[in-house]
Amino acid sequence: MDFNREDEALAAAEQALDDSSDDTSSDSDGESDDDEEVVPMDNGGPPHPGPLSLAQIESFDHYIERHGLRDNAENDDAHIGEFNGMNREEAVERFREHEAHLQAELRKDVEADEKEGETSTTTPRLQQDYERDDAVIVVLLRNNSRRVTMAKPLMSLCDTVKCAVLRKDRYRVAEMSDVDEQADEDSAEDDVIEDQMTSSSIPIQRDDREHKMSDDECEYKCEESDHEEEEGMYDKSETDNSITNKGFLHIMDFELTDFHPDAVMEFVDAVLSLFDLYNTTNTTLDTTDNLNHPIDEDEEGLLNHVTNLVHTNKLSKDNIVECLRIAHFVQCTSLINGLSMIIESSIDASNCLSIFSLADELDISSLYEASVNHVMKRLDSLLGDSDNNDSEDEMVAIWKSLPAELRNRLETIRNIMRSSIIGKGSKVSGVFFTSGSEFLGIFEESIRDQRERLSEAKERREEVIRERGKEWEIMRQRRGRWFDNSAEGKHEFVHGADVKYALEKIEQQQKRLKTLETFYEEQKVLFRNAGGTFTL
Repeated sequence: MDFNREDEALAAAEQALDDSSDDTSSDSDGESDDDEEVVPMDNGGPPHPGPLSLAQIESFDHYIERHGLRDNAENDDAHIGEFNGMNREEAVERFREHEAHLQAELRKDVEADEKEGETSTTTPRLQQDYERDDAVIVVLLRNNSRRVTMAKPLMSLCDTVKCAVLRKDRYRVAEMSDVDEQADEDSAEDDVIEDQMTSSSIPIQRDDREHKMSDDECEYKCEESDHEEEEGMYDKSETDNSITNKGFLHIMDFELTDFHPDAVMEFVDAVLSLFDLYNTTNTTLDTTDNLNHPIDEDEEGLLNHVTNLVHTNKLSKDNIVECLRIAHFVQCTSLINGLSMIIESSIDASNCLSIFSLADELDISSLYEASVNHVMKRLDSLLGDSDNNDSEDEMVAIWKSLPAELRNRLETIRNIMRSSIIGKGSKVSGVFFTSGSEFLGIFEESIRDQRERLSEAKERREEVIRERGKEWEIMRQRRGRWFDNSAEGKHEFVHGADVKYALEKIEQQQKRLKTLETFYEEQKVLFRNAGGTFTL
């Protein structure tokens, strides 16, 4: 090792430290004024930067490199280099302006964030129209009457209503905030707009902030008339004035004209009753920020409340199914669950087909599962396969009224339950499926599992044959002439009784698997309208 060279390096390092300490001491002796002009460097580079309140965003060298300017290391003006007519000195000035602009923007953002943080805790959020206690929604009925109700209950419990209010642009809801202000100035124009509101098939928003209305006048119940065109028409001017002149905020018209008017009225009453129930039981029902409906964790309490509505005739038995359809349309999960449980408890042999069709239409899995068991019991008599000839004409008519795809699905489920392919002892037995795609998925998984088991059995059999072949060779070499060395003896030793038994079982499994695959292909054709693609 060269110690002399190492000593020279240490000496050079100490000398460099001494020089740096001398420079700092000389700088401290002669301090310059703050207003003294800073002289640029000899090579035309930027002046020594002063103290910055914020970190430097970009270095000058990186700025030069990014803009394609060459370095002036030799301090030669002829080799300064240009970029779009800009020399190095101009680049220095441009860099200063660029850096100052970035620092100013950054400082502005920081100040804005600090100001927002200070005011957010003291300034309340502006209240939206739908969050106001006086906001109302007008429900349009089939008989040209309408029901005015508070907006919060419907928005809290019905997802479809909530989306329609919050996404007015997507649902093509027109803004009508100036209708009332222009009514006194131009009544004729207001009549035209009002006629458009009542005849339009899309929800219309109205903003009536300057009026007040009593609580008793907030709820309207319009009875259906036998002559809808003559007696069922509502007085447009009177009804509109009852809303606008009393100060309630009419935020939207919501159409439920596809359903029976009596069922719509009872449905709205049921929603209001559930809303009061959740509020009185201290259930979290946030209608101010997120408008999230509560989670129905207490199924028994929900069932008792809906059952009480039925027993008190607030929800008539004739309108339960129609109310369930309305709840499904507006996505009122609470009423869907409650009404489904009531219908499940009333399933019998006489109504199972109708309820099964309803559950399939609305895609209610719990109701589907509860009704399909009763349908399977009645299917034998309906198809004439039972000794008990108790198939009524009404049930036969209901069966024929079902869609062909649904009838085929029921017959397939019945045949599957009877089949030995998916019977007792099979992994698929006892499994419930609600659709053709779900059944095919379960069936495919069963076939794949049996394929794997068959492949493992074949591999194990081949492994036993190889091991016994090696054992035969060892035995043949060690034993004398008395040992049977013939091909028949080898085959008898290698392919013994256990190997033959395993081969028989493997062949049986191959036939069974082939039958399953054929049956699976037939079911794919039968369930081709159920959706989904399956490959084996």
